[in-house]
Amino acid sequence: MREPRGPALRTSPTNIGLYLLSCCAARELSLLSTGEMARRLADALRTLDALPRWKGHFYNWYDLRDGAPLHPVFVSTVDSGNL
Repeated sequence: MREPRGPALRTSPTNIGLYLLSCCAARELSLLSTGEMARRLADALRTLDALPRWKGHFYNWYDLRDGAPLHPVFVSTVDSGNL
């Protein structure tokens, strides 16, 4: 059995979409203020705007450290739909 190596330093459009949804849900549950939710959403959308894309489509995996697409680079319609 392999030993855990720490957190995976990657994310996908599905993960990002669920983060956006969780911010909204946290606000609805009064776990975040409206201002904090807005700040988190704005930060995430600004990051999305800066990510490289193929013909406007997000790649399937991105490195959390620099936003570079991870190899093998491909577009997933399922992940894009989840976002």
